[in-house]
Amino acid sequence: MKQYASSNGSEKTKFLSHPVENNLTLAEHSIIVAEKSKELVSNIFNGELEETAFYAGFLHDIGKLNPFYQKLFKIADYEKRKKLEEELKKSYAQRHSILSAQAAESLLEKEQKINVSEKEQKKFTLIAIASHHSALKQLDQFETGEDREKLIKSQNEMYENLKEYFHEIENNDKIPKLNFALCLKNFIRPIYFDESFKNKNQEDYLKAAVIFSSLLQADRGSFRDWKTPNFDINIPTKKLIKEDSKLSELRTEFQNEIIKEYLKSNLQDKILVLEAPTGIGKTKIFLDLAMLIKKNNIERVLYFSPLLTLTEDFESKLRELIDKQNEKSILIYNHLFSGTLSEKNDENRLDKDSWVFETESFNQKLIITTTQRLLMTLYSNKASDKIKLLSLKNSLLIIDEVQTIPKSLLANLITMLKLISERMNSRVLLVSATIPDQLKDLPRIQNDEIKKIKKKYLEETNKKIVFSPKSEIIEKLTNESSEAKILVMVNTRKKAINLFKDLSENKEISEKFKDIDYISSGIKKGDRAKIIEQLKTLTSKIVVSTQVLEAGVDISFSKIYREMAPLDNIIQTMGRLNRELEKTEPELVVFTENPGDHLPYSELEFKESLKILKKVENSEQLYEQLPSYYQSISEKNERIKKFNEDIEKKFETLDFIGIWEEINKEAHLEENEETIFIPSAEEWDKVKGKLLKGEIQSLAYLTANLPPSQKLNLENFDEELLEKNILLPKKEYLDKIYDKKTGLDKWLALDK
Repeated sequence: MKQYASSNGSEKTKFLSHPVENNLTLAEHSIIVAEKSKELVSNIFNGELEETAFYAGFLHDIGKLNPFYQKLFKIADYEKRKKLEEELKKSYAQRHSILSAQAAESLLEKEQKINVSEKEQKKFTLIAIASHHSALKQLDQFETGEDREKLIKSQNEMYENLKEYFHEIENNDKIPKLNFALCLKNFIRPIYFDESFKNKNQEDYLKAAVIFSSLLQADRGSFRDWKTPNFDINIPTKKLIKEDSKLSELRTEFQNEIIKEYLKSNLQDKILVLEAPTGIGKTKIFLDLAMLIKKNNIERVLYFSPLLTLTEDFESKLRELIDKQNEKSILIYNHLFSGTLSEKNDENRLDKDSWVFETESFNQKLIITTTQRLLMTLYSNKASDKIKLLSLKNSLLIIDEVQTIPKSLLANLITMLKLISERMNSRVLLVSATIPDQLKDLPRIQNDEIKKIKKKYLEETNKKIVFSPKSEIIEKLTNESSEAKILVMVNTRKKAINLFKDLSENKEISEKFKDIDYISSGIKKGDRAKIIEQLKTLTSKIVVSTQVLEAGVDISFSKIYREMAPLDNIIQTMGRLNRELEKTEPELVVFTENPGDHLPYSELEFKESLKILKKVENSEQLYEQLPSYYQSISEKNERIKKFNEDIEKKFETLDFIGIWEEINKEAHLEENEETIFIPSAEEWDKVKGKLLKGEIQSLAYLTANLPPSQKLNLENFDEELLEKNILLPKKEYLDKIYDKKTGLDKWLALDK
């Protein structure tokens, strides 16, 4: 049998942390993870988490002294090891995290009395250890009753291994004093933890979550040669200035004044609000601010947006600005793709869909991702989400279009972001053209000159607003000039497809505009991108869409028809109207068929917006109404008050599972539509081959989303891929399932 030098060099060990080919003893791996965990939290929370993180790292795998693992790890031949694993499962419990916590509880018990703070830190350590292969939860929520006989056998035999292991490490000067005697005395007792919490708060939650995240990063990253990044990318933002635009000078004045005011603050305010009207050039401001504070040795810049169209717009602008070398340091992370910018540009890259530590832990210099991912990182108890949390430290967090976050979540989210800025040494920028009431007390990047420029910009970009019943829309479109470029946006895919059908079947409209475009998430991603690119150069067109064109798309329309929606959404849509002052009388027509039909929006926000939109005549008047609108919905929303009371109770007991359930229910973070791959008949075989190999991300451009209400006929899909939960229509059914004009929404048109 191969021998392994002990970590102190004085004797031989037989205890491994992983299969023999990894060439690490349990003590070596434990020390590596402990020291890395400590290093990761060393400059946050005033250093008070260092000892906790160290112990979590050192003791997280002590449960691998369970004979199940030690017998298995010493077999070098993979096939033999798999065969032995099946045999060992019959006798031993295939568990180590909970056994690690069982041992750690006594090992961390000090002989003298410990204070309240030390008791809490110990609890956080045990929770992190027990959860590191599952999800963050309290110790009394772990199931230990199944296969009781196997667990007892594992504990009894592990006891002997513990004695030998303690003898091995007791003189190691890298390991602080542990209570070996008490552990041996208590270890083979039934596994039981009474670790409930009372009167906790969001800071306690964040501490526990950060310790958990530090353990995950240190452990998962222990097999890679990685270092915490340092944001040093040079981004020449002058290229973003549209010098031929009539608004160029005004935009530049606004951008420069924002930077000046930011510098005046001497970076004292770590969380700031930026109120920036749509189309004023926010991307340049973001990047200029990043260039400013990179002198402060920040580790990362993270850009969060609620829409893929916004993240993709940010990404495309960056691609034009930076050199190829820096593309390796920019991470794109969403449900369609996760990898660096250079990898996204390389269709032949290796390991396209494998788990990559730097990607999954957000250890890159610049991260472009979604607001949904931010909420999941903060509130989800899953290890795959929490591993990212620690990467919010020492960073600049830019949260774009913050008004799209459910109002019920904003108060809690702001408290969390304040804690991150104060305790994790980060800076937070909350950005919106409209400022919800929950943000009104936060410091803003504001002065008299900025107010003056903003007022002038809103005057220059003023749009007429007309309120109309839906019954008049067809007639209005019939009378539009053939030279007009018109967007018609509605709130659901069902409404969109039916309106598209009505317009297409109207002879006068179809002859005048020749071809009407249709855009929704039911159109495959690659086709949407082509339509959007073509729209940039066209001067005459009608486009029917859902909210996919509401924000983040650099297209300008001469007129927009928008179904009634909350003011936030109306203002975002106006950002697509007359972006560069091409027309002298731009007009937004707001229409509704049924004033009571508020879905998919909040009924309160919908009704309060309806009152305002019926009386305003232009966008300047609309902006003036925003403060009273936000105050009104904040005061009247009893549901928000109830939610905040309920979620506060969850934080008081550190109910990690309950917190995530409440947040997820409120924000629908995991409510995903079915994704279907739609290749052409010519590329079908090649696409199937890639999907069978797991090369999914490189084919994201072929994906379209099935309407939630539609049920699939699985007989029309490839059986081999169905077994992998991948939806690819059989070649002969491609045209039946997907329409070249209306995509997967054809099924909504047929659904009467």
